Amino acid sequence: EYLQVYTSLYRVGSEALYGFDWVGPLLQVSHLDAGGDPDSTAIVEMDPFCWSIWTGRVHAWEAGSYQLQCSGYDSLGVRHEDSRQFAVGFAGSGKLTLDIDCARLEAEEGSVPPGSMVSLSESGVLGVCVGSIMPLAECRDLMTGVLEGPVAIPDVTGLLSFPAETPAGAVYRLEDRSWERQESCWQAGRIVAHVGRAGVYVLGEGPGVVSPRVPDRLALEGSSPNPFRTESSIHFSVPESCPVRLLVYDITGRLVATILCGERAPGRYSIVWDGRSDSGVEVAAGVYFCRLEALGQSLTLKLVRVGR
Repeated sequence: EYLQVYTSLYRVGSEALYGFDWVGPLLQVSHLDAGGDPDSTAIVEMDPFCWSIWTGRVHAWEAGSYQLQCSGYDSLGVRHEDSRQFAVGFAGSGKLTLDIDCARLEAEEGSVPPGSMVSLSESGVLGVCVGSIMPLAECRDLMTGVLEGPVAIPDVTGLLSFPAETPAGAVYRLEDRSWERQESCWQAGRIVAHVGRAGVYVLGEGPGVVSPRVPDRLALEGSSPNPFRTESSIHFSVPESCPVRLLVYDITGRLVATILCGERAPGRYSIVWDGRSDSGVEVAAGVYFCRLEALGQSLTLKLVRVGR
């Protein structure tokens, strides 16, 4: 289990690669302590990969956060250097959280085999800032600039988040030569998205792109319509990933219907109850109670069904 690192020099204006001269690049890997300072360092040998690109294989010697620092010389003998961060952890019991300055990855328990390495890597991708000359109405969901990232993650299910002072922005995933917007929310100073695929992600901005704010607490926000005749949408929000149950009871306390039972990422949700019991039979007109159970809490909402 390792990270494969690639590096090259390129001209900023044209983004044309022209590589290193005199001697190949030097790659230094440092494990960071809790304060963000190096506490151990290793030098990684790099080999020519393709034309002006060099590559090296980085093995993390313990879980935690690391800094990569690469340096080399151009054809004029000018020294250049750049750095990137990455974090690694090993799946076990419970949720695995990886942090670097620009992003956080929270891998769900069971999303990768026990003992497997999970990584979060700050990545350099040429051309990550994309522009558009399309009318605003046609490019509302397009990304026009990068606010944080890019970062690379492996195949893992969980939450990817970026620091953000406002909800203006969303998480995007690189798809071929375009950016695909992910369903995102803003919570406690971070824009969060549920991820389930390996790839390169950024926090991006675009015309009218805003991530809805998620409350910092569990909330059962109401239903509409209420009273209802045929069906009603029940609105609730969860502040973090957790198992959620949404249950309907009659006035005697008997369980009538299980509307939802499963894991949910932080966010706002609307679930429709069609007025039927778990056996598929339409319930009679009357008073019912919807109960939301999550995070060791339960909240109750009164529902009224009226006759057709």
